[in-house]
Amino acid sequence: MADNRLTKKRLKNHFAYNWWKYALSAAVSAMLVSIVFAVTAYRPPAEKKVELYVLNGYIDTETFQRDFWPELQARKPEQEELTVLNINLTDSSNIYAPMQFSTYVAAQQGDLFLISRDEMRRITADGAQEALVELTGYLDNGVIDADGMDLKNGTLDRGDVTTYLSEIERLKRSYAGRIELYAGMEIDYLDECDNPASDYFRQLPLDYRIGSVHLMHADDGGIVDIDTSPERFAEMLSGRFGGDLRRLTTAYFDKLIRMVEAGGFDFVGHVDKISYNAERCEPGITSRGWYRDKARECFERIAARGLLVEINTKKYNACGVFFPNREHFGLLRELRIPVLVNSDAHRPELIDDGRHEAMAALREAGIREVIERVGNRWVPVEIVL
Repeated sequence: MADNRLTKKRLKNHFAYNWWKYALSAAVSAMLVSIVFAVTAYRPPAEKKVELYVLNGYIDTETFQRDFWPELQARKPEQEELTVLNINLTDSSNIYAPMQFSTYVAAQQGDLFLISRDEMRRITADGAQEALVELTGYLDNGVIDADGMDLKNGTLDRGDVTTYLSEIERLKRSYAGRIELYAGMEIDYLDECDNPASDYFRQLPLDYRIGSVHLMHADDGGIVDIDTSPERFAEMLSGRFGGDLRRLTTAYFDKLIRMVEAGGFDFVGHVDKISYNAERCEPGITSRGWYRDKARECFERIAARGLLVEINTKKYNACGVFFPNREHFGLLRELRIPVLVNSDAHRPELIDDGRHEAMAALREAGIREVIERVGNRWVPVEIVL
């Protein structure tokens, strides 16, 4: 007859060989309980949750909730949850932060945005080129309280030009002998009446002028900015140009050519700026014969007028591209068009972005010198890496 008595020795042997089974069972049970709790636990609906986005200033979530939550509940007792998200737009190593912020706003996420006055000015002062979010609608409907700040665009109103020029002159005197400062202005070619050659801009006491094209006339008669995000560009192309990318691109280069013929400026800014968004709508478009022919026509007109061309490095660190694209550098050399390297920086910390890489790319293309402003005149300077 078998001995089935439960003894201390048998228990010890049993657990020695089967302990892992109990441990696994406990872990699985805990996991199942966690899943059941996660699935069945109460979650406040969206209308009872408050999302606070903090830009460029770390907030300790626990401390903030402890201090701010009672005040919020006192004002809005129906709210049940507060979420705080920190977004650092100044971290150059995180190129996705601005995209993340823009996506949140576009998706209408977030109830409160905590941002400094200076940072709000910086975001909007970047204008259409780098605007993280189009603010006009929010300003018009009162969602954003500008508190007296002009946030509707990053352009310089004519009424502010005198103040701008006076400030440049003051800074010139203040930094005389230490920094060469020049009063410059990027002037958009809007049409035959409003462009760098207009009497108004010609009479301004500027040290140099940049001619550029950002704005195009849409099929509906409105004016749109091609220097925007790829997503917004694609939407604009579809809704306001009938999806005809070749027609829009051709019109862009034609406008550049009209600007070159009209004159009134020292150098052309970001010649083929449209290429970045065009390539994202239709990969390979800049390699097509008609595109190359149109770009060449534009550069030939620039050469004939004896104008300078800017190598714009603004998007190099983020996107790895120059304007004009490096594939045009050989054409610049062939046509003997003088070039200067410009970061198009909208913030002091970006003043030198991509400069070394642009110089190296120019040398690789056989261009040995760039033009710089020295002693208030344009002079050639050898590229030394």
